[in-house]
Amino acid sequence: AAILYQGLTSAGAKVLPYIPHREKEGYGLSRQGLEFARDSGASLIITTDTGIVSFEMADFAKSLGLDLIITDHHQKDGGKLPKAHSIVHSIKLCGAAVSFCLVRELIGKTKAEELLDFVALATISDMMPLIGVNRAIVYEGLKKLNLTKRVGWLALFEEAGLAAGKISSYEIGHVIAPNLNAMGRLEHAIDSLRLLCTKDPVKARKLADLAAETNEERKALTASAVEEAKLMVFGSRSKIHILASEKWSSGIIGLVAGRICDETNLSTVAI
Repeated sequence: AAILYQGLTSAGAKVLPYIPHREKEGYGLSRQGLEFARDSGASLIITTDTGIVSFEMADFAKSLGLDLIITDHHQKDGGKLPKAHSIVHSIKLCGAAVSFCLVRELIGKTKAEELLDFVALATISDMMPLIGVNRAIVYEGLKKLNLTKRVGWLALFEEAGLAAGKISSYEIGHVIAPNLNAMGRLEHAIDSLRLLCTKDPVKARKLADLAAETNEERKALTASAVEEAKLMVFGSRSKIHILASEKWSSGIIGLVAGRICDETNLSTVAI
């Protein structure tokens, strides 16, 4: 979203970012989001990291008079595609890198390269294999990142005790990304987008602190839920674990399932 916002704005477009609330809307295109776009006066929707199987929502967008460009990296539904104005798709890149490919065509290679720090962040955070084009993106993006003047990045570094010029894929994957990601798990991901795009150092600092605090809360909630989940599977002879608790936040159940799956080597569902 930051890549699309920054790139399209630099080309003179009037852009309004929209990120669905995880608990209230779920993932991807929704009626609520599309109606918000129409009511806000938008004429074009560009998705990022979603939409390749949004057949019903693509039709709904058309019924609202909205053009739709889908950029995504998820698997297609066989040979079937949503009825959109255009589709930009690759499973070899992360969703943000696919969006970058669109932006590069619109604003040109030189301008687009200024956004490679965001593309590197996304490629590492989405755990794409760092080979081929992904390795090139991260190599060039980390160069940009370590020379950055973006106040959002600098606030994130300062909060985490990191030094610009010494940021590698490790710092991105284990420190920066979890802080940014926690906002979408427990609060609203729009604040992480604001942090990446703001030009106000004071606002950047407040948002970086909020992201770090939210990540600490996410860690505590995850640890507690994982301990509960371990008790549920203790002594179980099931070939698949299906675990549920009303106390678990929908923002962490994927983490809980992943941890139990790793520890038991069995497929796990957390509800």
